[in-house]
Amino acid sequence: MLRRQVDIDTSPQFPTLTAQKTDDNRAIRLGYGLGWGVFDTPFGRAFFKEGHDDGTANYALCVEKRQACILLLSNSDRAESIFKPLVEALMGDVRLPWRWEGYIPYDLRPSH
Repeated sequence: MLRRQVDIDTSPQFPTLTAQKTDDNRAIRLGYGLGWGVFDTPFGRAFFKEGHDDGTANYALCVEKRQACILLLSNSDRAESIFKPLVEALMGDVRLPWRWEGYIPYDLRPSH
C-alpha cells in the first residue's frame, strides 16, 4: 500500500487528469501507492491521506523512520490554510507538497 506505484508530475492535484505537468515535486519523489500518497522527506519516506468536503477537511501524515504521525481533523473546509504551518511546527520541514495539494497557507492567500 505504501510502495510508490505511480509518480506524480501534475502541477495541481485538482482538477484531476490535467495536462499541466511540472518537475516541482521530483526532488521529493511525490507519488501514490495503493490509496496513500507518498513522498521523501529529509527524515525518510512519508505517506499521507487527505480529504475534504463542504464544511470538513482532514489530513493524515506519517514519517515512517521517525515513527511519527499527525492527524488533522476539522469541521471547517477553510482549515486547509493552516495544514502547512501546523505540520511544519509539529513535524519540522518535511517538504510537504502543499502547492500540489492546494493547501495555500493563510498568510500567503490574497486578501479580499
